[in-house]
Amino acid sequence: MIDGRQVATAINALRGHQPGRAIGPVLEVIDAFDVPRLSYESVLKSYRSESVPHRMHGNADDQREVYAGRYALIRQRLLRNNLFKRPALEHLSKTSNFVHLTDVEALSGCTGRQCILGLLCEPSEGVFHLEDLSGTVPVDLSDAKPSAGLFTLGCFVLTEGELLPTGVFKVEVLCFPPPEPREQSISLLENVRCFGPNDGTALEKTRADLLSRADEAMLIVVSDCWLDRTEVVSALEDLLDGYEAATQEQADAAAQFAFLLCGNFVAEPLACTDMYAMRAHFDKLAEVIRKRPTLAAHSHFVFAPGPKDLTLGASEALPRSRLPATFTAALRERVKHVHFASAPARLRFYGREIVVFREDLVVHTRRNAIVEPNEGESTEMSEHLVKTIVDQAHLRPSLLSNFPVFWNHDHALQLPFTPDVLVLADNYSHYEVNYEGCLAFNPGMLMAGLSWMVYRPASNTVEYSALA
Repeated sequence: MIDGRQVATAINALRGHQPGRAIGPVLEVIDAFDVPRLSYESVLKSYRSESVPHRMHGNADDQREVYAGRYALIRQRLLRNNLFKRPALEHLSKTSNFVHLTDVEALSGCTGRQCILGLLCEPSEGVFHLEDLSGTVPVDLSDAKPSAGLFTLGCFVLTEGELLPTGVFKVEVLCFPPPEPREQSISLLENVRCFGPNDGTALEKTRADLLSRADEAMLIVVSDCWLDRTEVVSALEDLLDGYEAATQEQADAAAQFAFLLCGNFVAEPLACTDMYAMRAHFDKLAEVIRKRPTLAAHSHFVFAPGPKDLTLGASEALPRSRLPATFTAALRERVKHVHFASAPARLRFYGREIVVFREDLVVHTRRNAIVEPNEGESTEMSEHLVKTIVDQAHLRPSLLSNFPVFWNHDHALQLPFTPDVLVLADNYSHYEVNYEGCLAFNPGMLMAGLSWMVYRPASNTVEYSALA
């Protein structure tokens, strides 16, 4: 077994014992319920954002906006793509590689191969349809050639095919809308709040300065911290011992560490009547951190709930609220810089924009795929998942009937632009995927391999770490 002293030796070798520097507010945690709603004004051809009231239950307009909002975000992004951008002169459209999007309503008046952007749905068992704002059409996917990705009901897809005399759209090519480079999206949304309530040009100006002073900064990501299992708590103690020793009681060094602890915080779900047991588990964790005084006083600790954790509201519906204050009183008292995040949550760490989501995504998304993944593109389900999320610009692209979402907060799961980092904490094995400028990773379960992952904002890289 590797003890805390050996972990400290390895960390010090990586850090090079360089003294840290005080750099101000390096970590910002943005709650999902504080994320502004982004909408597109078709008349003005511009985006605007608005704050959303902090209420769980929406009205009928909010339900309609769930799919309409997702569709508008993807369609506008698609129309900015050079392949789908109509030439300024009409006669050039016949000689260029321009791809024309056909609305479902207009299919009956078209002949030959057509390209449709629509929502995959299943109005009746075994009968799939494509739906856009103009209508629906049944589709035949039996001979469709899918691209990489996991195609589930509730995804917006690009299909190429032909309308048969029977009224069924025969799909030959099935793919996701192409993603947009992060820089291009940000340039369009420069003066629009969409990542958090405090967005603005001033933040962009400080980003480079923060990154220039982030040489030793680390975000230590641990998932499935089962506080009701002795062996897991012991592993957390060894992990914290290593980082405590690595700081050598230097406040500046410890201030550059942030610990992201993701749920589930219990191995088996607890009933509402077990609230006192849950509080006892967090009291124990608070004491564990308190015994590492340098970390407790200067490092940041962020807690993100999992699908089995007790939270305010229904834990099955997204976004999931933060851990209740009644569980975490001891942590607030004994840890100076402690943050309780929602699921999903957004972080700014040394200027890097990070989206954190604790959900069992790989297995559930693969299980709900209606076509077999294209293993010619990749045999790794993690790569298919990351492509699906980035291309869909949504963390959980699915039907509300399959995975419930609070209607008036679905926008908190949207990704108007690709973040620097996606932390997709999952009960799947650990992975690291780079896709379209986005670094996505899953630290894996702490119990599975006594392992975690460390993200370094200065180099925008992630490292796998383990105790044994």
